[in-house]
Amino acid sequence: MLHILCLVIKWIGILLAVLVALAVSALVLLLFCPVRYRAGIQKTVKEWEAQGRVSWLFGLLRVSVRGGSRGTAVEIRICGLKLSSLKKLFSRKKKKQKSLPVAADRADTAISEMQESVPADAGQAGTESGQAAKEQDGSGTDAPVAEKGQTLGERVGNGADVPLIEKAQTEEPVRQRQNPLKKLWDKIIEKCRGIKRAILRSIAAIRNIQDKVAAWRAFFADAHTKAALGTAWQQILGLLRHAGPQRWGGSVDLGLGDPAATGQVLAVLGATYPIYGGQIQVNPVWDKKVLEGNAHVKGRIYGIKVLCVAGRIYFNRDVKYVIKRFRQNGGKHGTGK
Repeated sequence: MLHILCLVIKWIGILLAVLVALAVSALVLLLFCPVRYRAGIQKTVKEWEAQGRVSWLFGLLRVSVRGGSRGTAVEIRICGLKLSSLKKLFSRKKKKQKSLPVAADRADTAISEMQESVPADAGQAGTESGQAAKEQDGSGTDAPVAEKGQTLGERVGNGADVPLIEKAQTEEPVRQRQNPLKKLWDKIIEKCRGIKRAILRSIAAIRNIQDKVAAWRAFFADAHTKAALGTAWQQILGLLRHAGPQRWGGSVDLGLGDPAATGQVLAVLGATYPIYGGQIQVNPVWDKKVLEGNAHVKGRIYGIKVLCVAGRIYFNRDVKYVIKRFRQNGGKHGTGK
């Protein structure tokens, strides 16, 4: 018995160790396996085309997007297989599994219909015979209705409700004889009250907006808020530098049809040469109007970098102070120390 218990504990430990190893390996892949991206654009005289691709885990998971004058297309691949083909494969398997239960259900319904057909006919015959018996007996439901009609007629004929009718007829002229000036005065008073209420509501709304603006000004003027925003901005800029393209380049054939205008554009591009650093080659065309070329960029993003930036922002003292103020005040104005 103890031997079996030790074996069970051993296998449970092995299973837990395997699960922990899988979780650790997945975490390591997420943090240290980069997400790579690539984008490019190409333009000719008649058409243009742009394409982009994002891949992870050495291309086992890849998303490609292509668009241009011919249309757009999105393609997702998992381990080299298209997502659409995987969906079709699983849908075929589900249809095969559902085909057998459907056939069995059809057979059961046919048998149940055959069994229910005989008692249904018998029930119809019974109902017909019951209706015939009722017709022979001459029993019906019209007598109470007739009696009710007679009682209503007797009540109307007796004239028991005549005083009420006369009273209503005498009240109608009195209502019609009301003074029209009083009606007009009441309407004017009601309109004035409505205008007063609208003015008070607008004044309250303006004061509320003024209070909010003053609260936000005080919030952004606080030293802790300024320090928190500066830290967050620095970290985000560092992340953008890390995620920026490592390789990029291209070539452009540029011509405006006028040599003077083409020369002016080339002068501007020459002034901005330190920005693109000669990665993009510009080929001037002097005798015709043309704009053709291509460009491409490549880069990668590491998960550990994103995690480090998020941790530095969250564990910063000034950022914690700002978050605490928001939690204390419900995130309304960010005020209150």
